[in-house]
Amino acid sequence: MPTRRNDEHLRRNMMGRVFGGENFAGEGGPVDWMPSDEHLIEQITEKFTHHPVLDANSIVVSCQEGIVVLRGFVRSHEAKALAAGLAQEVSGVRSVENEIQVKGPHVS
Repeated sequence: MPTRRNDEHLRRNMMGRVFGGENFAGEGGPVDWMPSDEHLIEQITEKFTHHPVLDANSIVVSCQEGIVVLRGFVRSHEAKALAAGLAQEVSGVRSVENEIQVKGPHVS
């Protein structure tokens, strides 16, 4: 008897065959579709909020025509890079300008 898990596995397997093994889920909308700046800010803020490591309490996200600007402060260079990487992952983001400053306990 098929289970829900097996059905999902079969569906994904068939989709991979139809599309030549590529996964198109989450790749964006139609060719001429562009998410609004407000939508991009929401998506990025959501990623920051739910990330288990990043403390984004001092990060401000702005966006104009798909160009995201990150400002504020974090405690490490790794956190700064992580924030930029997470923002860049959002579908519709054209580029990320990372103006976050590092102000940690070991940074002067």
